[in-house]
Amino acid sequence: MGCGTIEGIRVASKSCGTKETGRDLAIWVADGPCQAAGVFTQTSMPSYAVTSNRRKIAGDVQAILVSAGVANVFTGAEGEQDADEIVAHAADELGIPQESVLFFTTGFIGSRLPVDAIKASLSGIADELADDDEQAARAIMTTDTVSKTVQVKVSTSVGDVTIGATAKGSGMVNPNMATLLCFVSTDAAISHDVLQPMLKRCVDRSLNMVAIDNDTAFSDSCVMLATGAVKVRERDHEAVESGLLDCLTQVARLIAMDGEGSTRMFEVQVTGGLTEEDARKVAKSIASSMLVKTAVFGEDPNVGRVLCAASYAGAKLDEKRLAVSVVHDDLQIPMVKDGVVLSYDRRKAAAVMKSDCPVFVLELGMGEGAATAFGCDLTDQYVSINADFPT
Repeated sequence: MGCGTIEGIRVASKSCGTKETGRDLAIWVADGPCQAAGVFTQTSMPSYAVTSNRRKIAGDVQAILVSAGVANVFTGAEGEQDADEIVAHAADELGIPQESVLFFTTGFIGSRLPVDAIKASLSGIADELADDDEQAARAIMTTDTVSKTVQVKVSTSVGDVTIGATAKGSGMVNPNMATLLCFVSTDAAISHDVLQPMLKRCVDRSLNMVAIDNDTAFSDSCVMLATGAVKVRERDHEAVESGLLDCLTQVARLIAMDGEGSTRMFEVQVTGGLTEEDARKVAKSIASSMLVKTAVFGEDPNVGRVLCAASYAGAKLDEKRLAVSVVHDDLQIPMVKDGVVLSYDRRKAAAVMKSDCPVFVLELGMGEGAATAFGCDLTDQYVSINADFPT
């Protein structure tokens, strides 16, 4: 599974010393130029990697190179030169143009890349390319506890299309985009002009609905390569987009489940928004709420915290139309109806909260807008991880 399991894309991973142990450099290489799309961090101070990759994404892309452990941000002109030197060396080793290599970095802020070590690891890399995406998925991890790979098959009028994704992300995740990297590939033939808005729509409904904490970082991105092997027709684009949304939603859940220090994830499903954007605002506000997160950690069905987070989301709401339930599998506990808190069985509600993924379901009664957000609980372990983790 993952980005490197698409036919026509091969992968390698190495150890350069940017992490204390294990592999920390990964590269995905396509057999030929690909159409590409990208969604990047919305921070006002993006990394050089982001600004460089944004410029390249509309052209032919053939390789994705990732270094984990050192973010290479706030390192000045020298850091930019380091990145350019690494990209030039990678391109030379692969025999492809520098403009077709996307380079991503993640890790400590303010540290420069070990250029010589990375270049040494890249020497001869073309002969090491294979299909071992799992090793690459582990190489790009930082505070993640598990690797994250997904693969989806989509039926089209010309046969099956495959979509694969490899991602990292565990903390500083309230993405617009924010601290996560996600690399997606497909064998479908789709132009950049179609792929770019398709990826943006799917990211907005999936990765941008994850809320681990409330931090956005400098280098974070979701990029997608289309090799063009399966010559899909225009009428197939809707099916491909549905498969892409499924793939990225699975990635979003994996990231929420691996939130730093978390014991469980939770979902917020909102229907009846005046618009889809209003539904997103409410779902994301609840999933991001520190008080909701601590209630989930405490296995406390505290509907007041859910209502409070909904109220300040910036969406059009009418409390007299609002309904809230908490759900797990077939057990559904209505807690609010027509804007009034009900007398509900707290023991059953607490049993839902003890599950591996409680779901808060809200019906706003304002329109047809719907959205789902993915969060995780906030624990003392999250504090410990980030108190001990240097920037």
